[in-house]
Amino acid sequence: MILSTSTRRLYGCLGTLLFYCAASGMRADAATASAPRSVEPPSCFGDCDGDGIVTIDEVVTLVSTALGNNLQLTCPWPPNPPHVAEILGAVNSLLFGCPNTTAYELTDQSQIAISQRSGEQLAIASEPLTGTFTLVPAEPPPVRNTLFYYYISQLDFHGTTVNIHSDYGNMSTSTLELDSISAYVVTTINGTGAQMFGGGPAAPFPASIELELCGVPDPPHGGSCEAIRSGQEEGYIVTIVAAPVSATSRRP
Repeated sequence: MILSTSTRRLYGCLGTLLFYCAASGMRADAATASAPRSVEPPSCFGDCDGDGIVTIDEVVTLVSTALGNNLQLTCPWPPNPPHVAEILGAVNSLLFGCPNTTAYELTDQSQIAISQRSGEQLAIASEPLTGTFTLVPAEPPPVRNTLFYYYISQLDFHGTTVNIHSDYGNMSTSTLELDSISAYVVTTINGTGAQMFGGGPAAPFPASIELELCGVPDPPHGGSCEAIRSGQEEGYIVTIVAAPVSATSRRP
């Protein structure tokens, strides 16, 4: 296989980045932990010229700057010099595009399975879901290896017998598991609180989202998908298959 010049440069850049992460992990962690973190979405990671996209040249420049080889970089984000987390964000923007605040709508493949007690037995019933939710790109928390991070808000799902609402949740991907997305949502289901945990494949994102979230009513923590699915535990399994309906750039 013959690689293009730009692809070879990208692989070289990522190799340099991995070396940089390994060599300066403690310094980067300390800087990340001590720096104040804003809940406001930053500008697009790595988009130094403000054109709404991140190029290989910009990522290479960021890595070079982090290594102290180019101290003339003017970039709205990340700070100069960039930290490891900011460089990883730039790589994510290069691979997936600059994040936008996006509203998603459930498709007809979405559903909720409810495991509840009927006499002495647990019975499982499923029903389709309709509704929408919004993803808001945000600066990742001070946790190593987070590649991208979104707030989940304005979640409003409806079924035949259930109503699900949430204004607090998050969705992220780790550099350790690039092929999957993790999600956590604090919901009310028919007025009863439920913390939902789960995830899905990263490949369709952001063109579509496929998640499976599981939880139990009023739990100290989320329920087990396997236990709920097998009828061993009361709870909910929410299957989310959604497509974007609108996107708003986070750049002012």
